[in-house]
Amino acid sequence: VSHNWWYVINGTLAAAVAYLRIAGDKHYFSDVLTGAAIGTVMGVLVPLLHKKQSGTSRRLSLWASPSDGGGLLGFTWKY
Repeated sequence: VSHNWWYVINGTLAAAVAYLRIAGDKHYFSDVLTGAAIGTVMGVLVPLLHKKQSGTSRRLSLWASPSDGGGLLGFTWKY
């Protein structure tokens, strides 16, 4: 399967799950839309931030600290 087909397959599966969650009255449309937006941004941004070009140091890094009562998501910027 070519690389581009993975986007189609995964997007279709995600859309089907989103539809079923809304139809089953388990999520609101706004929840699904927000989750899709955050997931897409993180799925694109995190790999880009972790790419390190030779001879350069990473200036921005993301971190997460999950816990029982919630968690933290943050970033560190080196200057």
